[in-house]
Amino acid sequence: MITKQPNDYVKIANQQLIKQNNLTLVFNLINRYEPISRVKLARLTRLSPTTISSLVEELLENELVMEVGAGKTNSSGRKPIMLKVNQKSRFVISLEVKKDKNSGGVYDLKCNEIARKSISEYDIAELGNGLISLCEELIEESKLNRNNFLGIALGIPGIINYRDYTVVSSTVIEKLHTNKTFYTELSNRFSNIPILMENESCFAAYAEHTIARSGREGDNILIDINEGVGCGIIIDDNIYKGAWGIAGELGHMTIDMNGEHCECGNRGCLETLVSIPAILKRALKAAEEKKSGVFWELVQKKDLPLFDSFLKAYEDKDPVALETVLHAADCLAFGINNAVNLLDIRQIGISGRITKFGKLFIDRVKQKVKSMSFDLYGDKIQVNYSVLGDDTVVLGGARYLLDNIYRPKRDFANQGI
Repeated sequence: MITKQPNDYVKIANQQLIKQNNLTLVFNLINRYEPISRVKLARLTRLSPTTISSLVEELLENELVMEVGAGKTNSSGRKPIMLKVNQKSRFVISLEVKKDKNSGGVYDLKCNEIARKSISEYDIAELGNGLISLCEELIEESKLNRNNFLGIALGIPGIINYRDYTVVSSTVIEKLHTNKTFYTELSNRFSNIPILMENESCFAAYAEHTIARSGREGDNILIDINEGVGCGIIIDDNIYKGAWGIAGELGHMTIDMNGEHCECGNRGCLETLVSIPAILKRALKAAEEKKSGVFWELVQKKDLPLFDSFLKAYEDKDPVALETVLHAADCLAFGINNAVNLLDIRQIGISGRITKFGKLFIDRVKQKVKSMSFDLYGDKIQVNYSVLGDDTVVLGGARYLLDNIYRPKRDFANQGI
């Protein structure tokens, strides 16, 4: 039964939340504009000088920022004391769970990498212990005091239930949803710091927005195509997750209502058409029918992994490989057009192994998107490959954690469920 809280309780809770949000805001402004004075912070935030002084004092006490001497002034009055982020005072850990390995890094307050580590071939049933071991190895390798860590970000390829921080489903890692305790195990081991678990595509999109594009180009969508099709949406500089945390499941948007069955239970999902396994499946079927061509010959030799064989055939302009890749590009364009029409976001990034198909693939996607778009904005839609490479998820998790440094853990999900 939900009971109404006393007015004093609600007032105190609201005041605490406002303070935490203001601390995060001031820290981020110092990080962005350093060196910066208290006067300029008050001007940017429209908070009173007294409030700014109080917030800065708390940041100084926690050693998150430091004073770096007097700044310049055009008046004859006292010169302002400038502030900078004390970047080596605190650190965060960012982790990514993949199909074949767990990887992670340690980052300082300016999001510079301090240490990096990967652990291959883990057991889903022991995922919690595996993540704990990875964190311990990262801390040991970084040679940092564990008391100086502010939090852990964890990127997961699946839909997350934010009520109990479990994975509802994952079409990328089989049986990931069966482990209901890995987050709790990690949280219990590092009980003194918050642990933020988020869909990996959201972290990737956040990295693309804040680091690659510096937030200058407005809202954006990042579509990550590997074993599955992930999608992160950034609106007003924040990760958009919707009411239940499943916004961005572009891979499970139906493109062909009579298409193949998807692991999610539906038919004709975008993931069944453009994911790497889907592309390889289609190519193998076509090669089997023709029993000729570069791809067919490479498959028979079995000298290379399947994707490498396909990529070599594609680079050698094998007809089956070319046709398969162009078909995937057309299908992806349909998904992008649906997303653009729904959200009116015109910055679209593409990441993952799909980018190995190079200029021909992305040019075909652009051409197809433009041909399907409304004349009003068709030439304004920007579709490009991500520029951040393989570190996008881990880097995005670290950046997101740092940008929300004082935000309560319960507000990370902000789903209201």
